[in-house]
Amino acid sequence: MESLPREMAFKAEIVKGSLNDVISELRARGVENLYVDGGKVIQSFLREDLIDEMIITRVPVLLGDGIPLFGKMDAMKQFTRQKT
Repeated sequence: MESLPREMAFKAEIVKGSLNDVISELRARGVENLYVDGGKVIQSFLREDLIDEMIITRVPVLLGDGIPLFGKMDAMKQFTRQKT
């Protein structure tokens, strides 16, 4: 079973299920904002149109192979740049 380090117990949690089920449960608990990270996770949220704000940062470190932040999309997503 997956678990978080003890020091993260009140800062993060592991969730499982469909995105819409997880979002519904979190909303029922009063959660309004989520931090979503990781190429495949972000792609899943974008596919379901569940991201309404993005903060994109660059870190000047080579990480090697990885999962692209944005993969192939079924439809174009329109965002407005607020600031740079």
